[in-house]
Amino acid sequence: MAPTLLGGDFVLAIKRKTKPTIGSVAVIRHPHLGMIIKRILSVDDIGNTLVSGDNLMSTAPNIIGAIEETTIEYVGRWRISPFGISKLRPKNIGPSRPQLNTNFCKPCNDPL
Repeated sequence: MAPTLLGGDFVLAIKRKTKPTIGSVAVIRHPHLGMIIKRILSVDDIGNTLVSGDNLMSTAPNIIGAIEETTIEYVGRWRISPFGISKLRPKNIGPSRPQLNTNFCKPCNDPL
């Protein structure tokens, strides 16, 4: 998630109670990758969500796969670093970001 989050940073997050907001930082319980922190790129009508890190070297959205909205457990609100505390604000996700492919294999979550 660099440059938004750096090694040694902590994230203060709240339990997600509403529909995910595009551009926000989410703490996700991924079925294969475990707990991950990613930015929400898109959400479709049935709750499938596409996420990505902020760094070009981050795991690609097609590798992470479409995730179910229910796997988003928390929403990051604050970054705590050795340099201080800063608010994590939703980023404006432009049209250059990939769109959600809802055609994926439910048992293995692989894109079709």
